Amino acid sequence: MENFIKVQEEFEKLIGQLEKLKEINKLSSLNTETAQKVINQLDGFVISVNDFKKKIDEDFEVKSASVNQLLKDLETGVEKIELTAKELSISVGNSIDHFTNEITSSLNDYFNKFNYTIEANSTEINDKLNNIKEELEKNQLLNIKRFRSTKIMIGVLYFLVITLSFSIIYFLY
Repeated sequence: MENFIKVQEEFEKLIGQLEKLKEINKLSSLNTETAQKVINQLDGFVISVNDFKKKIDEDFEVKSASVNQLLKDLETGVEKIELTAKELSISVGNSIDHFTNEITSSLNDYFNKFNYTIEANSTEINDKLNNIKEELEKNQLLNIKRFRSTKIMIGVLYFLVITLSFSIIYFLY
């Protein structure tokens, strides 16, 4: 009988261990299901992230193309402004030369026609010529300053567009 009690006790222990194994099996099954759900969710997340990355890459390419076109257009505009500034400078120089030639021609005619008056008033006429010359030089200096200011403005404008482009690119990332 003692053996029977021992066998029964062993049997009860085995039943207890079997119950524990059953619980462990249930927990393992639940953990497996939960892990599978997590894996499925992660797969969906990875797909969403890849789609998002693809859209960002496509958007970046479009915006990069736009920025590159903007830079090309800006460069073309700057070249046109520089060409216009050169032409303006040449035109102003020619106008000043023409004006100087006309004044010189007129003064020569005046000198020839009224030589005796000029000799009498030579000091006054020389002063007027110096004033005219100073005005011409001032105008020429002013035109040179305007031309330089235009070139500086072009440089500043070009710098601002490049800074804006890099800001846009930085913002996109």
